Amino acid sequence: MWGNDGSDTRGRQFVRFTIDDLSMGIDILGVREVAVVSRITPVQHAPPFVRGLINLRGQTVTVVDLGVKLGRPGRIVIEQNHLIVLKQDHVGILVDTIGDIISVAGGGVGPAPSSMDSIETDIIDGVVNLEHDPMLIVSPEGLLDAMIKNPRGAKE
Repeated sequence: MWGNDGSDTRGRQFVRFTIDDLSMGIDILGVREVAVVSRITPVQHAPPFVRGLINLRGQTVTVVDLGVKLGRPGRIVIEQNHLIVLKQDHVGILVDTIGDIISVAGGGVGPAPSSMDSIETDIIDGVVNLEHDPMLIVSPEGLLDAMIKNPRGAKE
């Protein structure tokens, strides 16, 4: 449903997750599944944000550490880590924790903060102000594009 100003008034749902102290979300329509991290096979000469590959029910999935792409330390893989597998390109985002599904009314996503650098603004689609903290919205397409544009890592 569209509002008089051309905005989408239907609302959206996001899978909420954390990376370090960042509360983040990704549109549920871009997510194929959430999986527990299994054994990750490293890939020689891969960019620093590519942690490796996993076999997920017969399909090879590239594991991306979004924290590294955002200039943070790499995830330490433990049992609580999860992988958000995107619908396109067999890519999974390694995250620290998975939260709830957050429903946001139409117009509830604001623009990305202006203080972000170009890598972050390519990846971050906007922000949702929740009761206790802002939730940064990750763009699956932006993440995949940033991987191609800047394959060696964060903030080069």
